[in-house]
Formats: sequence, structure tokens, C-alpha cells
Amino acid sequence: MVVHWVWPSGLKSNTLSGLVENRSALVLFAQHHSREYFELQELAREYHSCGGIGVSEIGCRGNDSLRFVAMDPQEHPEFAPPGLLSSGSDTGAVVFASKEEAQYVLRGPIDADALKHLVRGFDDRTLTRHLTSAGPDGCRREDVVCELNGPSFRRLVADATQDAVVLFYASWCGFCKAIYHHFFAAAKFFQGFSGLLFARIDAAKNDLPWEFTMEHYPTVMFFPAHRKGDSVPYKGPVTTVHLVRFVLRHVRHDVAWQLLRVMCHSRSCLVRNLHKVRRWMLPGCHRGLSWRQSLEASRRARTLHRILLHRLLSIDS
Repeated sequence: MVVHWVWPSGLKSNTLSGLVENRSALVLFAQHHSREYFELQELAREYHSCGGIGVSEIGCRGNDSLRFVAMDPQEHPEFAPPGLLSSGSDTGAVVFASKEEAQYVLRGPIDADALKHLVRGFDDRTLTRHLTSAGPDGCRREDVVCELNGPSFRRLVADATQDAVVLFYASWCGFCKAIYHHFFAAAKFFQGFSGLLFARIDAAKNDLPWEFTMEHYPTVMFFPAHRKGDSVPYKGPVTTVHLVRFVLRHVRHDVAWQLLRVMCHSRSCLVRNLHKVRRWMLPGCHRGLSWRQSLEASRRARTLHRILLHRLLSIDS
């Protein structure tokens, strides 16, 4: 069979999985016996003919590595990338590249030339990867927790003006919903302090850079302002108190200074926190951290110790 017509019986299809896993596949969303379907059949025949010119040359050179699949867009729109069948369009095409874990979308009118251009572009690696994005694009000032999508997350990672605490979740994850009130309460605790942002992103619906692709949900990450690449994952029980402590250990000094001025007025509060910081500075307290993370934690502890001591001396004087 040159073109595989697939009719999935549910949200999971063993037939479709077998066609697109471990090999790249061009999937056409069009009506059966439509013009676009017959043009895909002609393209597939040419690709597999190995005649030495045009698309057939690509098929011969690539050892017939590209499979051709078609399905009804009205019956199975859930298998199409988000936005492909929007704007009143009932046809679309996408190349699923299993090796690169990427997808390349063909929008607009589907004809023989457009399909050939898609195949050639995939072979030449000149196509732009399609990145799935869902959710609001930006934060409102009154938001306690900012909801991100793919583009706004990438802007946040590039922003060197503020620390960020991000919850990576999935809409189908029940535990993500169960712990969210703790994350929200921690964000509420820090609300009003400049230089610190709490946000969350549905990572199952947004394509993110590979270094920020999470293996499980929920995951909480702290992104330092000037070193977003040195992000720190939260490990431990997800409670409001533990999340607040986690943020306090990694937040910038100017944010910590804001907290001290607002929340720690008395001498007893300052002395108590000085003792805690001194315990952080003891050898063995950073066990489990990498050398670089341990060095950064020690530097932060020394700076916080200096801030607390300065504040205590100013009160005593």
C-alpha cells in the first residue's frame, strides 16, 4: 500500500502508532477520495518509484524512509497539531519526524506542488519546526501566578531582570491539581516583592526547548535572574512551607532584603535567622548538590549572613 488510510477507533491507535513511530511519516488530513488524497497517492508512488529525478530521487536516496498516511479530518481532528485545522480549513498536512521528535506543518491550500515542496524541504532540512503553543501569551499585573505558553516561557527564560519560580504541569495530571493550592499560597506569600515571579505552564500542550522538557509532572523549577541556565529543581514534599523555604534559599539578595525589611523587625527574629544561616554554612549542609550548586549556596548564605548582621547592628545602635 502506497498511502495508508487510517481510521482510528479511539484516542489511541496502534495502527497509527506503528506507522509514525521509529520512522518519519507525512500525514494528510483530507476526505477519502478527495483531490488532495489522490494527489498524495501520486506523490507516494513517485517517491517510492526510485526513478532518479525529483521526489523519486529523494525516496531512493532516503531508502524509502518516509511513510504516507491519510485520515479524515472531521472524524479525527484530535490527531492534528493544534491550529492546523483551524480558520475554517478542513485539510492540512504534517510531517512527523520521530528521530528529531519534531513536526513540520503545511498550512494553506493543499496541492501536488505544495506536498512536493514539503517532502523536499524535509529532506533538505530547510523546514521550520512547528512548535505547539496553548494558553495566554503574557501576564497581567494582578496575577498571583502567571499562566504561560510556549513563547511567553521563552521570553521569561531570556529575562535577566527577575527570578522566576515555574510550575510545570499537565491538564490531565490529577496530582498537579492537588498540589496547586500550595504553589498558589507560596506565590501569595511573596506577592508584592519586585524581582520575583511565580508562573505555571501546561508543558503537555506547549513545545519547550529540550533542556526544559520535564520527565514527570508536576515539577517546580527556580530560575535565577542572571543565570537562567542554572535552574534548580525543587525536591521534597510539596507544601506551602517547604516551597517558601526553597524560594528563600535561592532568591536574589535584593528580594531577600525586601523580605527582611517587611517581615523581620525584631531583634529576636534577626538572631533566630542568623542561627539558621550559620547552620547552612556548616560543612556537609550542601550534600547532594553539585560542586557549582554548592558554591552558589555557600555564597548566598554568606551574603544573607552579612545582610542579617548589618540589620541587627542597625537595630542595636
